[in-house]
Amino acid sequence: MQNVNQIEKRLKKNALIVFLKYPVPGKVKTRLIPAIGKRGALSIYRKLLGHTLSLTQELLNETQIFLFFGGDVDTIGMPSPYNTTEYKIFPQQGDHLGQRMRHAFEKTFSEGCEKVCIIGSDCPQLLDTHIKQAYTMLDICEVVAGPARDGGYYLIGLKNPDHLFVFDFPDWSHEQVLQRTLKLIRNKALSYGLLEELRDTDTPEDYFAFKEKLDDLKEFEFTDEPS
Repeated sequence: MQNVNQIEKRLKKNALIVFLKYPVPGKVKTRLIPAIGKRGALSIYRKLLGHTLSLTQELLNETQIFLFFGGDVDTIGMPSPYNTTEYKIFPQQGDHLGQRMRHAFEKTFSEGCEKVCIIGSDCPQLLDTHIKQAYTMLDICEVVAGPARDGGYYLIGLKNPDHLFVFDFPDWSHEQVLQRTLKLIRNKALSYGLLEELRDTDTPEDYFAFKEKLDDLKEFEFTDEPS
């Protein structure tokens, strides 16, 4: 007989990939450091991480959550309520962002998921309703994307592993990432939908624009961090 976890896994065909970093001073939100220092940038990343992970709690009933960390996942201690079997943790693999996202999608599709979306941990404007809308759009579109103000995207979703070519270009540090992705999609004559545009927190200008909202967010802490 199948156990409850196997049945739930079969029923949950939506998957959310979250790309994360372990919060190390000087290694996260580096573009904020000139304005607010390493500790300030670390604090902002912790707040954004807490906000992002809190959204996943609103999706658990119908979505499998896959956390892909940069670095060694064996050293990561997730606190409650994120230390359950509902959260699957994997290392990111690849030489650049496109390769890492492709690998994450390949892994997630191999788990039997049918509609897969990926987000980062940079967007304080992101709501669970945006992610739910993305899954709804995938019922009628082959690709869905959430445009970011800086020219990239805060979310992309697919329902066919044959469409992972959207990640097959090496340069991801420019303001034409979304347009380049859409060009690849149009060249294959795929249908796509766009969510509303949101703003990430990457630059000092972004930080000061969101400072009041960021001040209200709680910092996320891992269980294995030194006191």
